Amino acid sequence: MTDLIYFLVAGSESLFPVDLSDIQEAFVKKLQSYFPDNLVEWVGLNEVRSGLGHKIKEARDQFPEAEVVTLSALYYPFTAHEISANRLVDEQGNDLGLGPRPKADPLEVQVSRVMEAVDGKSVIVVDDTLFLGETLNHLVGLGLNIVAAVEYFTKAATLEDYHKRNLPIFAVHAKEDYLDVLPLHDFLPPLPLCGKVVGDSHSLLPRLNEEGMSACLPYLLPWITREQLASWASVPVEHAPDFSVFALERSIEVVGRIGHFGFTTMGESARFFPPRTSVPYLNGDAPYHNASVVEYLRGCLHQVRDQYTN
Repeated sequence: MTDLIYFLVAGSESLFPVDLSDIQEAFVKKLQSYFPDNLVEWVGLNEVRSGLGHKIKEARDQFPEAEVVTLSALYYPFTAHEISANRLVDEQGNDLGLGPRPKADPLEVQVSRVMEAVDGKSVIVVDDTLFLGETLNHLVGLGLNIVAAVEYFTKAATLEDYHKRNLPIFAVHAKEDYLDVLPLHDFLPPLPLCGKVVGDSHSLLPRLNEEGMSACLPYLLPWITREQLASWASVPVEHAPDFSVFALERSIEVVGRIGHFGFTTMGESARFFPPRTSVPYLNGDAPYHNASVVEYLRGCLHQVRDQYTN
């Protein structure tokens, strides 16, 4: 459908006091080349935070006694209450369900802590996206007393569904559908929040190696397949190698600019917190603690070129 928009959203790269606007613009241009009949639209971090702030005011006008709880400290850090959750996958990228972010307590512990902190009052949760509602439903099931949700992106059908359930959604964008909505950091390993976190299928907790580092699968070859990249990020299968080479080259550029903030070795990057930083997981293993970030990315870049583009 030619009227669907691909929203590329500023991510954790915007946390660094370094100008990365050329990198952000290059990604928009690259994705646009794959979708000549659709619009690829950039949304900046301040734009998201401002939009959420306006909608929170609307929600609090309707529910003045409710406390605000953020589900995304990146996109809305302006509250004392946070629940840190993300989806977990196995080593092959198969979905395991919802779990805590690395270094965060189990979700039931986080929910109990928040409910105690707000003295049992109802809450308004804030997040960047709401499509299927799995996170919202899961937190309600754990006992979080949610009276409303504030979202930057949602679908009109989702908004209507929750309205029927007497749980209003205050959304900046509520379109019929989207081509996709993704944060840029998913394409920039090993930046904070990049990729899907590798978890344990039994505990539903993030998997940690012997050095205490969590692992992730970035939205790129060689960590996932061409078909997964198409599913996770809507990049056409035939363009997956080209896009992955492009993104890895940009990742090396970004790491070169932010290296002095602690992104020289994998161990240094994994200490960046908050938000969590996970190291890429490939072929059953993650890079060593003292591995050079740039050299590791160059090796992955060569692997993609050798395996997919020759």
